[in-house]
Amino acid sequence: MPYFSKHWKIYRGFFQTLENLVFILMRSRVRAHAAGLRGRLPHRRSTVSRQSLLVFYKRCGLYSRNRFQKQIRRKPSVSLEDRNMIRFSWWWSISVLVLFMSGCASVPSSVSSDYKVPKNTGKGVVVLTTSLTGAETEAIPNLYLRGTTRTYSQMLPMWNGKLLETGKDAFPMRSLLKPNQSLPEGQAMGILHVLELPEGSYEFYDVGGQSTSGHIKSINRFSQPFMVRAGSVLYLGNFNIDYRPYDAVPRSQFTICNRQDRDLPLLKARYRHLALEPIHIGIANDKLETAKQ
Repeated sequence: MPYFSKHWKIYRGFFQTLENLVFILMRSRVRAHAAGLRGRLPHRRSTVSRQSLLVFYKRCGLYSRNRFQKQIRRKPSVSLEDRNMIRFSWWWSISVLVLFMSGCASVPSSVSSDYKVPKNTGKGVVVLTTSLTGAETEAIPNLYLRGTTRTYSQMLPMWNGKLLETGKDAFPMRSLLKPNQSLPEGQAMGILHVLELPEGSYEFYDVGGQSTSGHIKSINRFSQPFMVRAGSVLYLGNFNIDYRPYDAVPRSQFTICNRQDRDLPLLKARYRHLALEPIHIGIANDKLETAKQ
């Protein structure tokens, strides 16, 4: 006992320090619980009563009625990475919802193979091909269409990984070591589009998309107008992107040309009812000409 009585001040300081550490831990514990955190201190919100929180706040010198009410209702803290992920998921969900609400035909597909030209419905048929040539086979360009006399907009994919003429995979034996394979000369990857549109004026106005080499975007805005007439079939030509980013001088070129010698036989082979209809050509300024049958 003489030893303890002699050094009682040292022990008192030690226990006071220990008590302060306990209060600091309890204060952190209460703050973490009030903020809804799941930190290193194990706790469950359901096992701590409101009265217990109030006692701890008073004991730790943190009690204020307004502050107490505010902190126990505070939402759980979320890290910056989690907030960014939640924000991305939120906006991604909104984008998908907007696309769905704007119409499932925002990326239209061609009509069925047994399609017939509608009569007395105020709608006509538009035929065109979109294609991609060049060394870059990892590009995903899109062609944009809109109405000029009505509220209407669509996006057409310019290729789907298949050869335009045969419909077969462009690179069935693609090598991972050679992702930038070139197509055989004279062949193109592309799609034959056969679209049913309401009568009116329209235009193709932009080309854009993504690729492994960057973003694809038309440098200059353009307009390729055309008129859809009810009950008629209109051929608009071939819309092609020749994309060569790996050349000594990287270049890409977007062209619109009349390829009826190739496209119309494809149309008649795949759409037997349309083969019996007169087909008009509308390449430049909507000048209609009867195509060769």
